Amino acid sequence: MDGRHFRGTLHPDGDDLTQFRSKTLTTFLYTHRPGVAVGLGQALRACREVLDGIHDAVPEHAFYLTGGMADVLAAAERTPAHEGPSG
Repeated sequence: MDGRHFRGTLHPDGDDLTQFRSKTLTTFLYTHRPGVAVGLGQALRACREVLDGIHDAVPEHAFYLTGGMADVLAAAERTPAHEGPSG
């Protein structure tokens, strides 16, 4: 147990971490709405970064209905972690 901290929560085991990152990717990739087109290379790079835990501190709502990772990070700065997508 490594006791990793992310998004203000302690997740003690890999299963929670895997589920967390899976949900983050699902939020990022599958909105079922038209949106911003992101190139394949950019999308794959963002997926790799999420799976590697680079963006574990980014609130999940920042991944929703955004473009590439730069847009995700900008959304995270605009909206505090305790607020949802609707504010």
